[in-house]
Amino acid sequence: MRVLNFGSLSHDHTNATEHFVKEKETLLSLGYLHNFGGKGFNQSIAIARAGMEVCHAGKVGIDGNLLIAYLRDNGVNTDYLDMDEKDISGQAFIETCGGENRIIIYGGANQLIDDEYIDSVLKDFGEEDVLLVQNEISDMGYLIRRAHEKGLKIYFNTAPISQNVFTYPLDLVDFFIVNEVEGKALAGCAESDYQSILDALVNKYPGKEFILTVGADGAYYTSQEEMIYVPAEKVDAVDTTAAGDTFIGYFLAASLQGKSLTDAMVLATKASALCVSRKGSAQSVPYSEEITE
Repeated sequence: MRVLNFGSLSHDHTNATEHFVKEKETLLSLGYLHNFGGKGFNQSIAIARAGMEVCHAGKVGIDGNLLIAYLRDNGVNTDYLDMDEKDISGQAFIETCGGENRIIIYGGANQLIDDEYIDSVLKDFGEEDVLLVQNEISDMGYLIRRAHEKGLKIYFNTAPISQNVFTYPLDLVDFFIVNEVEGKALAGCAESDYQSILDALVNKYPGKEFILTVGADGAYYTSQEEMIYVPAEKVDAVDTTAAGDTFIGYFLAASLQGKSLTDAMVLATKASALCVSRKGSAQSVPYSEEITE
């Protein structure tokens, strides 16, 4: 079994500030970091560091050589990556303050994914494989349909949530991974408490599986058959930028490697706790040997 992560790649530009910038305000940065990221990129790094084979598909721009090299150096299969010189690679502009962040994304080459490229990648994958996707690349509807036709099990992290998500063939997705904001929007739920969101998701998408991550409150798994809750590790957060991506990568790797859902969630929670104790995006994703089970 292989994981095909068809996802975004970006250069991350992070500035630390004493408070989040207000309208018409200019702030001096307390510190600047250039990192590699994108939800897809971070999740591939997490899967690889968790010990699972992962192939990353996606597009970089004319500034993409360092992104490709970083993935390769961290054990990610980059054979399916494409460099498209029509644009630069994706860019993320991140503001961090008090352990929280705000992010603006420029899609760049991530928005150049098309039918032809998708077909060229999927021809090498089939029923024994898994597709992981996020909402940071173009042509998502076609990708989901073609992957389903080829028999791949589809995991969809709906971040960042937007109205275009509801134009995708969501009935073909097998497993949704969302935070509370994404879960509430996906379910069309009027209530904000976690149980209401979980119930609404299961009712709206029968037969599907869900992970709901809720930050410092932990994470839930739910389906029509069962519900599992795992509390978060207590830690002083420094930077939460790649926390969700770390959780997803470790959860997916552990569950596909045969761990129970509960054990996979516990491991993913521990990995996320280490991630938020460090600055950076992909660089903050821990290695499996750092995590005590």
